[in-house]
Amino acid sequence: MGTEDFTIEAVIKRDDLSSSWRGIVVKRDSPYIYGWGLWINSANKLNLEIDDGTHTHHYPVPDLIIDDNQWHYVAASADRDGNVTFCLDGTIGTCVCQRPGNCDGTYPLCIGRASDNNYHYFEGWIDMVRITKGRALPAIELQDNWKIIQGKLNGSSYPEVGHGLGQYWAFYRLAEYYFCSNDPAAWEILENWVNWLDTYVAT
Repeated sequence: MGTEDFTIEAVIKRDDLSSSWRGIVVKRDSPYIYGWGLWINSANKLNLEIDDGTHTHHYPVPDLIIDDNQWHYVAASADRDGNVTFCLDGTIGTCVCQRPGNCDGTYPLCIGRASDNNYHYFEGWIDMVRITKGRALPAIELQDNWKIIQGKLNGSSYPEVGHGLGQYWAFYRLAEYYFCSNDPAAWEILENWVNWLDTYVAT
């Protein structure tokens, strides 16, 4: 990431709710001097780590807490000389970005655990991960991305979604998951897509 702005997004579902740090998307060196990561801490609070020679976890105000086994959209958008904007299912929290320096490290990018060692595992499901380098997405766009994932908003206004291709991919993945798991929460979201297709696509 260097000194650039960035955004991390994912859709997650926790299985283990015990009090422990859980890495969602992490790329940091040991001992936490350079790198970044999207985390849930031992108090179930969403936070963003940025290490530019100093180790710092950023927490939104208000707290954004994930303490259940439901699907959630999580995002952190870092304006390196401004604020960090967080989004949890459309709810926004912010804080000042304290680490504007170079956060490049040499350790690998990991999804679902810490990158500096085999620990802080995320026990559950992680899907639809997107990392945007060079741009801190504004709060309204993070909220809209959650609506697009649910099928409640047409995503063609956002070129990075792919003018509908991204929506089709999300629909396909969600349908695949539902038919394998029979998860009622997945059906609730999938039904929004089906109703949209019936209204605007079906002839």
